[in-house]
Amino acid sequence: MALFVGEAAAQGFNAFNGRNHPELQWQVAETENFRIMYPARLQGIEAEAAAIAEASYAALAANLNVSFDDPIRIYLSDEDEIVNGFAVPLGNGYTNIWVHVNAYAEAFSGEHKWLRKVIAHELGHIFHYRAINFRPVHDTVLGATPLTRLWTEGLAQYQTERWDAQRGDRWLRTATLEDRLSHTDGQSRWNGRLLYAKGHSQVRYFATTYGDSTLADLLAHRSSRLFGLRQVHDFTSAFRAVTGDTYRDFEERWRRHVGVYYNTLAGQLESPDSLDAAPLAVPAQYVDDVRYSRDTTQVAILGTRSLQRPVRQLWVRNRTADRTRAVAEGSIRAPLAWHPDGTALAYTRTTRGRHGSLLNDLFRLDLATGREQRLTHSRRAAAPTFSPSGDTLAFIGVEGRTANVYLLDLATGTETQLTGLTGNVQLTSVQWHPTADLLIAARFADDRRRDLVLIDAQTGRAMPVTRGLHDDRDPRWAPDPTGTPRLVFTSLRDAVPNVFRLDLHPEIVAFVQGERAAPAVTLGTTERASHLITGLRATDWLPADSAFAEGSLIVHSQDTKRRDRLYRVDARRTATGFHPDPPEGYAAWTTHAPPQPIPDAPAPNDALITGRYPYNSWRNLTRVTALAVPYYLGPRDWGVAGAAAWTEPLGTHTLAIGGALSPQEPWDRSAYGLVYLNNQLRPTLGLAAYRTPIYASTTYGTDVLLDRRTSLDLTLGLPLDLAVQPYTSTSLGALVRLVDLEPVNVSDLDLRQLPPPEPGQQLEGQLLLKRVERRPQQGQTVHPLSGGGARLQVRGAVPALGTDTAFLRGDLAAYRILPAPGVHRLFVYGRAQVQTGRSLPQDYFGFSRTDDIRLSFPGGIGPLQAFTFGRTERVRGHRQFAPGRQMLFGSVEYRVPLVPSLQTQILGLVRFGGLSASVFADAGVVWRTLGTNATDRRTGVGGELRSVIALPGLNAGLAVGVAQQGQDAFGAAYETYLRIRTAVPF
Repeated sequence: MALFVGEAAAQGFNAFNGRNHPELQWQVAETENFRIMYPARLQGIEAEAAAIAEASYAALAANLNVSFDDPIRIYLSDEDEIVNGFAVPLGNGYTNIWVHVNAYAEAFSGEHKWLRKVIAHELGHIFHYRAINFRPVHDTVLGATPLTRLWTEGLAQYQTERWDAQRGDRWLRTATLEDRLSHTDGQSRWNGRLLYAKGHSQVRYFATTYGDSTLADLLAHRSSRLFGLRQVHDFTSAFRAVTGDTYRDFEERWRRHVGVYYNTLAGQLESPDSLDAAPLAVPAQYVDDVRYSRDTTQVAILGTRSLQRPVRQLWVRNRTADRTRAVAEGSIRAPLAWHPDGTALAYTRTTRGRHGSLLNDLFRLDLATGREQRLTHSRRAAAPTFSPSGDTLAFIGVEGRTANVYLLDLATGTETQLTGLTGNVQLTSVQWHPTADLLIAARFADDRRRDLVLIDAQTGRAMPVTRGLHDDRDPRWAPDPTGTPRLVFTSLRDAVPNVFRLDLHPEIVAFVQGERAAPAVTLGTTERASHLITGLRATDWLPADSAFAEGSLIVHSQDTKRRDRLYRVDARRTATGFHPDPPEGYAAWTTHAPPQPIPDAPAPNDALITGRYPYNSWRNLTRVTALAVPYYLGPRDWGVAGAAAWTEPLGTHTLAIGGALSPQEPWDRSAYGLVYLNNQLRPTLGLAAYRTPIYASTTYGTDVLLDRRTSLDLTLGLPLDLAVQPYTSTSLGALVRLVDLEPVNVSDLDLRQLPPPEPGQQLEGQLLLKRVERRPQQGQTVHPLSGGGARLQVRGAVPALGTDTAFLRGDLAAYRILPAPGVHRLFVYGRAQVQTGRSLPQDYFGFSRTDDIRLSFPGGIGPLQAFTFGRTERVRGHRQFAPGRQMLFGSVEYRVPLVPSLQTQILGLVRFGGLSASVFADAGVVWRTLGTNATDRRTGVGGELRSVIALPGLNAGLAVGVAQQGQDAFGAAYETYLRIRTAVPF
């Protein structure tokens, strides 16, 4: 049932951002086919969303022959700056969408504004789910595969979007030309983008080849299951039935088709070899930004070192000393900005803001001291750039759906709005001229033009300098402080990025600076600098030197999906601009459209709204699943087991019930349980009530102690937003538990080392404070390369409500992974426990004869997971119990990775991960064992092999080892052991 709870709880905004937002007052606006939910502070957005949703409904219903009996729910929130939305196939289907996200204009291309793009796309998913009558658990049990991720995303894109650069072409083009079309090969940071591109392209090619009516027929097809009693949609069966071809054959034809298309284009355009330059050496496999200091003696590089350790890092290379050092890491976003004197960098971080929201703020890094200063708080800021004097930062600030340029006085912290843009406007970058009070910004205007805008830094007066007919972005000033202002920018007009130069006429500059009337020349002069088949992006323009008389460009290439490359090329480089011609018929899929396209920009329409009222979370409780199956464990132990779960789309309520009913002995042999999670307040509150006839509570004696248990648990989980520290989380947990325990197998236990377990009732409370640092990496569960944590737990019981025990126990544990030669690591772990009072004998701590099982649940199950760690330790090499009143334990391991993966799967469900080896030394001491004043000291040494077994929703670390007692090291006596334990204790 815990897995049902975890699945049900992972359906709201808080499943992505990890925070509750009780400050939001949710409202509902009803239309003919939708209920639109939004915080009261977003009033006005419902009219825009209603127009887009109803227009999308009409088109999708006509294209896919689908309709709905009940309104579809749309949830809109600005609680985070997350460029995303998701659709959920529960109930009638619903979608959660983050709004007012300026960064989408950089992540996507094309003319569609965010609400138009994301609402239509997510509704595309919901119509897909309805067309195939998707029921996740039901379909899986019946052995159907109704969805493939490739076509799920592809169908939504085809029905609601055009084929363009960021959503498709540049990623598919590179992978095709490299002949690496797999999006699951683990070889690229961009495989997620490639998945969308492949799916989009395949559905377009399918519709072009077979027709749009065949696409609708494919979704409507059903296959028989359970001897014809059930009809389900199975993708591969449906594909063959409606087309006469297998999907595998179709995919091969599609691969050849796009291969001809892109290779023909490649024969007409520049290749990376035409740059005639060697790649620059950088410490990153993938590069987000590269910026040179004003004097070019230093270069800042933002990127990801490798896919194996996908930590985003910021490096600074001293070109004079030829030395590179990492200066920062974490959620740093491009672009970077150098202080004019080269002593500091400014950038944006996505970090926790007001109410725990994930927002973008400005930071300044002092390179001499390494001190990072937070300049803004919850500002929704981006793209900082220093003034020529270095005393002011210009940046993009966002209010609602409108972005403007602001100035921040670094001495006083005073913020001033510079531009007066209004409406649905996004800015993706801004850069200050190196010597003049001029700014250049990339704008996605309210009328859906994408242009470059020249801005006076004193008055905010602005003028577009490109036509806005293309997707022009990322402008960079030329370093020459004299003469006509020049800049270089990147354009996506070729469906991939390419580089262009722009010269600004003096009349334009004079007009913007208020020195003359409207100029006769209204646009700059544009010249193409590249026309590469896989694209090129300019990151910086360096001054002239002995090798480059007019300076050089630092350009960024993605001609392979496996890594990024940087080159230095002549700033005077030119390329021919023309439209390449693919073979006749091979480009049709790129422009094919569904029969009824969705309008590009439906006008907001308040008349569509038929009702408004406050949101009621309980009325929106939605069933996740309900499942019942018979079971048979013996002549006296059979019955029906089942579970059901419900959730509310905002994650406010999650409820799961389950049990196993045995008609033979309904009370003694049946199990019942209920779990409820509440996210209405800042902490997550949980209630769990259950009764189990058999509960494996702990190892005791030579066996596992089984008890009959009835329990009522109240839990609290609260994430704490402390100082900004990348890859680190801090949380507070609490538990109150009333439990009745009845041991059932005492006669089967060997109790020569332990007192007999006792039945009893206990009212206990726990407090848990935990801080964990964990960087992302492949093989984290087997051989983590960095990280650490500390955990403090206080647990006690009081003799109230007729309960039997009274004690107080403290438990402090910490670990750290330390660097060693190469990728070897030193793991250090320590733990201390102390207790006063009397607990039940089986609720002991100290040394056990076997290892506690410690598992990892990916994603966790809220506060219910906070109390699943073991209470005992074992000094490997020893097999005797030693319960006591105080305990100290320590372990040191030297770990060596052997293979990254065992490449083994069983039935497609069980996967074995990598393999590592270690040598270790354990030591510990327990005082006042078995109620005496005796002390038990132990040491152990040995070696261990570790792997991981990955199951759906569960990772189980598996270790096999050989150990000896410390005093018998290298002697003949040893033990072999198997234990299930994660690579880190928590």
